Amino acid sequence: MPGIAPRGAWHGRELPIDLTAPGKWRESEAWLFAVDLWNGGLAWEAWEVWEGLWQKARVENPLQGRFLQGLVKLAGALVHRERGREGADESLFREGLLLLRSVEREAGPVFMGLSLDGFISQLESGEIAMGIDRKAPPILLVIENNPEKA
Repeated sequence: MPGIAPRGAWHGRELPIDLTAPGKWRESEAWLFAVDLWNGGLAWEAWEVWEGLWQKARVENPLQGRFLQGLVKLAGALVHRERGREGADESLFREGLLLLRSVEREAGPVFMGLSLDGFISQLESGEIAMGIDRKAPPILLVIENNPEKA
């Protein structure tokens, strides 16, 4: 069952076309909103926003698209786990991690403000990977002096 918004947190609202270059992630209301949703334990709602952003980014910026697709798959894995769909969650989880690792190899340790290595390490830490803990680690955005690095 979805979180507190059964039809999605963005239902009835136009998804803003505010996703530009990955280094300008601070300017994306939708990106920051989805991070807040994820951090609040609302994987379904975060998935909905990330899915819309991924649809926009995958053509214009394939690396950014891969990053968002990885997050979409991780959110989907948590939704499947919450719904008791064994197997589907593990497959999506692995696919999401592979996508994020590929972005890390190409872009470096921080992408769109997210410390990829730290986030991925938390996901792989055992509790999440083995499905013992139903909660995902928070996305902690790295605030740097040079916004183009993130």
